[in-house]
Amino acid sequence: MDRVNCEKQLGSLITAALRRRPSTNGRMSPASYRLAIEEGRLLYAEKDGMLLVSEKRPGYELLRFWVPAGMEEETAGFVAENSSERAVFEAVFKPDGSPRGLAAAADVLEKLGFEKKVVRRRMSGPIDPQSFAPVDIQRPSEEDLAQVSSMLLETYDNYTGCVPVISELRLLAKNGLFILKSGEEITALVHYLPDSRVFDATHLIVRPALRGQGIAGRLMAAAMKETKTGVLRLWVNDGNTSALRLYDRLHLEYDGMLSLVYERN
Repeated sequence: MDRVNCEKQLGSLITAALRRRPSTNGRMSPASYRLAIEEGRLLYAEKDGMLLVSEKRPGYELLRFWVPAGMEEETAGFVAENSSERAVFEAVFKPDGSPRGLAAAADVLEKLGFEKKVVRRRMSGPIDPQSFAPVDIQRPSEEDLAQVSSMLLETYDNYTGCVPVISELRLLAKNGLFILKSGEEITALVHYLPDSRVFDATHLIVRPALRGQGIAGRLMAAAMKETKTGVLRLWVNDGNTSALRLYDRLHLEYDGMLSLVYERN
């Protein structure tokens, strides 16, 4: 695979791929792309309209690919040939298989040795922050980032590709993280990907001793108030009954989107 040397180079590759109206799992923020390029962590391979981008992360690589219509078998083989032994990818689609190209490629890759590791469903719904008791949230400082990273790695599976590395946390500290503190200890945090309408909560953590006190809901409500968003959206692993109870209390509903995380190890 070849190294991506600049954002313009990657942009032209993706633009060419998108002209073919592919199915893709290539979601990544421009800031994250720029950071991965600057740190030399982004590689790519292309062939016959197929594009694969590999982001090197600690201990594995995270794959993003663009699937031309009708070439699912070829794309799956191309991905398998150009990825390392420890490779992870995520496919997000509806249970009916739409977009069909991505669902079909995921199915073929599973046959080529990628194992399904995580099944998640997306929950969403409107939230009125004013209906929650206020809580004193803040942005993390540079000194807080090691503690944030430790909490994320202790709570979430890093191989899903969602846990930010320290350099990414520095970017998120400005717009992507809120924390609650008691003295020097972070007691709760939320990592999010906001836009003008939706608050996408990527990671939510409350210290075990403080759970069951409504802190999670108050934390997200306060964060939504700060970011001026009215709809909460997040993913929950199948079988996570405690999280599902919380989301039921927040009146969130499954919105039909399914996330499957695959790993080849």
